[in-house]
Amino acid sequence: MPRDNWFVRLLGTRIFFRIFLMTAVMVTFALTVGAYFSLSLFSEKMEQKGTENIRNILEQTNKLIDSRMDMLLRISNLILNDPAIGELASERLLQDERDKERMSGAIGKYIDSDPGIVSVFLLNKERGLFIPSDDFRSDADNAEETKRRYLSFSNNRYSKGLTWIPTHRIDYSSERHADENVLKLTREVFDSAVSAYRGTVVVNIAEESVYKYLKNVDVPTGTIFHVIDKNGIVISGTERSGVGKFEYSYTYMQAVLQKEGSFVRDYRGIPYLFVFNKLESVDWVIIGAIPVSELVSDRDRIMRGLAVILLLVLGASLVGSLGIAYSISLPIKRLAAVMRKVRSGFFDVKAEIRSRDEVGMLGESFNEMIVRTNELLHRLQESHHKEKNAEIRALQAQINPHFLYNTLASVVWLAENRDFDKITDLVSKLGRYYRQSLSRGMDIVTVRHELEHIGNYLAIEQIRYGTKFAYDISVEPAVYAHKCLKLLLQPLVENAVHHGIMNKEGNGWIRVDGWKDADDIVLRVIDNGGGIAQERLDEINGCFRSGRSLELPHSYGIKNVNERLQLVYGPAYGLFYSSEQGVGTTVLIRFPARYE
Repeated sequence: MPRDNWFVRLLGTRIFFRIFLMTAVMVTFALTVGAYFSLSLFSEKMEQKGTENIRNILEQTNKLIDSRMDMLLRISNLILNDPAIGELASERLLQDERDKERMSGAIGKYIDSDPGIVSVFLLNKERGLFIPSDDFRSDADNAEETKRRYLSFSNNRYSKGLTWIPTHRIDYSSERHADENVLKLTREVFDSAVSAYRGTVVVNIAEESVYKYLKNVDVPTGTIFHVIDKNGIVISGTERSGVGKFEYSYTYMQAVLQKEGSFVRDYRGIPYLFVFNKLESVDWVIIGAIPVSELVSDRDRIMRGLAVILLLVLGASLVGSLGIAYSISLPIKRLAAVMRKVRSGFFDVKAEIRSRDEVGMLGESFNEMIVRTNELLHRLQESHHKEKNAEIRALQAQINPHFLYNTLASVVWLAENRDFDKITDLVSKLGRYYRQSLSRGMDIVTVRHELEHIGNYLAIEQIRYGTKFAYDISVEPAVYAHKCLKLLLQPLVENAVHHGIMNKEGNGWIRVDGWKDADDIVLRVIDNGGGIAQERLDEINGCFRSGRSLELPHSYGIKNVNERLQLVYGPAYGLFYSSEQGVGTTVLIRFPARYE
């Protein structure tokens, strides 16, 4: 049968879903198309407006900085053309300290006229002329080194030009401007009338006088301003860590080379709009970098508003349809939640479905199924419990004949040696041993009872082997009253005697002790016998921890003990072996501390 297409399947759905779906599609389509075209137009206009605003702000800042630099150039011209400075700089004068004081005063008036001028130096290396303004500390340790460095600025005589030296830390011991950033303007004092070089003027200008025009501009958050010279050195900028350093960004170098214009580039992982202009008075470029996201923040706000309107309109048109869908889907969801719990193993639940429709009938049928399942599980649990008890009893029954066989072998051995007193003692202890083994049919006994039981066992074995081994039983009295499975220690002690002590030369010893460890009881059997090979030891512990069957010679008794412990108390309990060949073996028995 051919598969229906999506439109046919849609027509075959309930009427409420068709109304709900068609309304949602129509409203969503109309609002989406309208919002898309409106937003596209608005976004374009906003970007144009933002770019234009930033360019206007940059042009204003450009003019302010240009005007500032032009003012400093004018002041430097006044210094160059000052008759008093020219006369004092001539070779006829500056022969005594009085002339130098007059020169310092002539320079000082220009410093006082402009707060952006930090200091002025008049220099002539050939004549050794070094006239600083008052900010220079002549008593500083590095005064002579500073003098030599500044006199080097007068090497290019007769150039009649000016030089801008990029921003740097103030490079002399200053009275009032220590550690400030300055930039230098150097110019030659040249007497054109007599074609004579008089000296060089060095003006230290505070970088703050440029920075103040950048930091107070009202621009979007994240905007960065830089003033960069033709060599890529940052003269001033809003990112203070880069001032005076080379700007390595390729984007900035593009702006420096183009000198005027704008473009959008990825910078620091996000799009930035770069707008830049060249200053007229100096060969610098002022660059403004604005995150594009800030330029379109108004657009984003409008978009969020449109989204809210879209959601409100959709919500109003869908509420009715959603109410119908909810009334149908809620009972199904409740039934599905109950089914998930049942699948996870929780059968004490019930589907609360109050509706009288098909879903309600399904819920009632499901509840009836849960009731029948619970009855079957209860029967299965009872059967499993009985099976578990029968298995424990069978394991215990297997241990008793095992010990009886070994004990009768000892009696035969004594009879062959005609040691009738030891036979009498052995049979007497054997009787007590089996009375304790029977323990009036109880499978659970006290630790004290179990210790008395192995005491009789070890006494019987010692009658048989004489001085071949000694034994000691020293368990904490606080453990005596706790309950444990019957016949836990006897198979372990038997192994210690027959497979430990008997496999070593000379005499040996066996120690049984025990203590309480948090909520558990730990009994320990230690011997100094021949020990267990590492490969076999790993196999024993591996089988006990994984629950696999242990199939090794002489392992019958310990296997039964471990299985009984895990059947009753769980896989976390059982036997834990450690051994070293030629040294001995230690086995721990761990089970919960219980009084009943």
